[in-house]
Parts: sequence; structure tokens; C-alpha cells
Amino acid sequence: TNVAEKELNREETERIETSLQELDASRQPKEKDLKMILLESANATTEIVSALRIGTKAIGKL
Repeated sequence: TNVAEKELNREETERIETSLQELDASRQPKEKDLKMILLESANATTEIVSALRIGTKAIGKL
């Protein structure tokens, strides 16, 4: 019985480890997508701020 229990525990441990690896693998692309979205958002914000500064300077020259 002890040997059988150890084998069941080993198999269950392997299943859990496989599930954790699959979960981690599925999470990585989402993290990369989120980083890309945040970077694009930061770039867009920088462009808007630059455009506002240019517009404000142009209005001041009128």
C-alpha cells in the first residue's frame, strides 16, 4: 500500500507541475501584450503633450 500511495503522490505531483507550467506559459504572452499596450499608451501621451505645447506656443504668437 505504501508503494502504491507513493506512486499516486508522484503522479499527482507531476500533474500539478505540468498544470503550473501550462499556466505560466499561457500567462507570458498576456504580460507581453500588457507591456506593449502600456508602452503605446505612454508614447501616445507624450505625442499629445508635445502637440499641446506646440499648439500653445503657436497661439501665443498670434
